[in-house]
Amino acid sequence: MTYFCVFCWFESSEPFDSCPRCYRQVSELDQASYTERLILSLQHPEAETRHRVAHILGMRRDIQAIPALAKIADETNDIFLLQEIAWALGEMRVSDAIPTLRTLLKNSSYLVRKEAVQALGKLGGKKVLQALVKATKDPLHSVRELAIEALKTLEGKDCPPD
Repeated sequence: MTYFCVFCWFESSEPFDSCPRCYRQVSELDQASYTERLILSLQHPEAETRHRVAHILGMRRDIQAIPALAKIADETNDIFLLQEIAWALGEMRVSDAIPTLRTLLKNSSYLVRKEAVQALGKLGGKKVLQALVKATKDPLHSVRELAIEALKTLEGKDCPPD
């Protein structure tokens, strides 16, 4: 079994009460909320765990995690994590997610751009409409189609102002 320090991600084959690297007490985690624990786990050394955590935060619509998700989106090149982040931000359905989603529309991976378009389609407002109109000029046909579809969906809705 492998044990990790949730604060610095030191890896050990033996359990510990105090991290040999950062010296923090594992018991400090007892004071953290579930959301705070999930946010810490966005830095986990195992990629699958980071993907799963981003997805869970989206399922929970945990808007407290938006700054952490945005920070990870700025720092990572993992397209699968970026897809999960885009999906999670779309599930949160709040305008605080828009800046990160707009940035993800510029990602080199069409998979990330498609997920960002779909996420923006769940939101509304002037900035979302502008971003989706811009996405209708994406180099990839499937991204353009999703953007057009999202715009049609938002057309019938009363979009709140930004």
